[in-house]
Amino acid sequence: MTLSEEQEQLLSAAAPDYIRDLLTFDLNTGLRKSDLFGLKWADVDMERRELKIIVKENKKLQVLPLNEAAVAVLERQ
Repeated sequence: MTLSEEQEQLLSAAAPDYIRDLLTFDLNTGLRKSDLFGLKWADVDMERRELKIIVKENKKLQVLPLNEAAVAVLERQ
C-alpha cells in the first residue's frame, strides 16, 4: 500500500514520539515489518548510504539506497 504525502504527514503527526523515527525510516525505505525489525547496524553502510538486507522470500541480497530522511533517522540513533 502506498500513502500519499498528506497521509504520511497525518500519520507522522498522530504517531507517539517514541515510534516517530521508526515510522519515518519505514516510510522512506519501504521495508516489510519483518525486514525492518530484523535490521542490524552491520546492514547499514553510512558512507555509501545503503542498506543491505537478505530478502526472506528468496534469500537474495538486496541493496537499498537510503535517502536523506532515512539517513537522518540513523544519525539520530
